[in-house]
Amino acid sequence: VDMKVPVAEILSGRKLGCPRLNDFRRRFSTPYTSFEDMAGGDAEVAKKLASFYPSVNDVELSVGVQVERAMQGGWALGNTLGQAILFDAFNSIRQDRFYTTDYTPEIYTDWGYEHTKNTNLVDLLNRHLDLGLSRDMMLARIPDWKPTSWCSMKGWPIANTSFDARGFPITK
Repeated sequence: VDMKVPVAEILSGRKLGCPRLNDFRRRFSTPYTSFEDMAGGDAEVAKKLASFYPSVNDVELSVGVQVERAMQGGWALGNTLGQAILFDAFNSIRQDRFYTTDYTPEIYTDWGYEHTKNTNLVDLLNRHLDLGLSRDMMLARIPDWKPTSWCSMKGWPIANTSFDARGFPITK
C-alpha cells in the first residue's frame, strides 16, 4: 500500500487512541481557542486547518504539533511539544532519587553537595551560555524577567533574522 507518512501518522494516532491536540494541552496548559491561535496567527495555515476539521478541538495531535507556532528561542519545537518536554523533565527531577532520598553528602561528597546547594539559575546560565549576568540579580525571584533579546546577549551565536515569523529557523 502506497501511503504517505503524515497519513500514516494520523491513522496510527486514531488507532492507538491518541488524544486530540487540545485534549493533550489541557493536561498542562490551556487549549487553543481558534485555528488562528493554533497556527500562531498564520491565516493561510488556519484556513487550511479549518477546511479539514470542523473545530479547533478536532485537530489531531500529530497534525496540531506540526502547525502550531514554534517556541521562542529557536528550538523549532511547537509550544505543546516544548512544554510537554519541559514538564516531563521537571517531573523526572522531582522523582529522581538523587534529588530526593539520596540527596546527601554521603552520596554527592561534601564538595558536590555544597556545590549543588549553592548553584542557582544565574550560575547555570552564565556557565553554559556565557551571559555575564550578575549572581546578585536573584533571577528566580523576578517572575517576569526576560532578556531583551536572547540573540543580542553575550554568548548567543544566532542573529534575530535567523527565524521566520512562526519561529522556525531559516536555513541558508
